[in-house]
Amino acid sequence: MPRLADRLSAARHNRFIGRAAELALFQSALDADELPFYLLLVHGPGGVGKTSLLGQFARLAEEAGAAAVSIDARNFEPSPEAFQASLALALGADPAQPPAETLAQRPGRCVLLVDTYELLAPLEGWLRDQFLPQ
Repeated sequence: MPRLADRLSAARHNRFIGRAAELALFQSALDADELPFYLLLVHGPGGVGKTSLLGQFARLAEEAGAAAVSIDARNFEPSPEAFQASLALALGADPAQPPAETLAQRPGRCVLLVDTYELLAPLEGWLRDQFLPQ
């Protein structure tokens, strides 16, 4: 008997429509030997389906054999420490080890999906200059 989580995931996938160009772009990055980009920003007004699109990205990543790790900026304060703690929790990693090291040590590709990114505006400099280069 399938788990409730599996049934919900299948229902979300079956009800998802549109966004063919965005899905194709993301799939092309998953299929590429060398990544065409390292950062993809999904933006738009509230209620247009950004969270649903990120869910589809996670499904595509997992189907391609990449780990998909999701965090939601609504669930933590916009500070480097809180961001890293949330990421460590999502990775199931030791909170004492920097999450960037955990990500770097994982075999294969890993996709980090950050929902409600606009709440992290105070961290943009740190994310750009410190976290992402790691």
